[in-house]
Amino acid sequence: MTEERVKELSAQGINCKLVIIGKKAQDYFNKRAVDVSEQYNLQNTVTSSDSFEIMNTLINLYESGEADKIEIVYTNFISLAQN
Repeated sequence: MTEERVKELSAQGINCKLVIIGKKAQDYFNKRAVDVSEQYNLQNTVTSSDSFEIMNTLINLYESGEADKIEIVYTNFISLAQN
């Protein structure tokens, strides 16, 4: 979904910056030609300070004018039994 959205925006002339959170997402996007601004490799438990750091990164991108819009794309794991 993220790659499709990046392609859509690129076709409109919009440059995307990705803030990647988590090891699986990092592994995935590091193998592809995608501009990754920031990466956060969080452990199994996300603390409030982790969330605060990520939030500050996003706010700084917006307030500095580097980003004029923030979109959040996330996964929702479904167990293999449910899938």
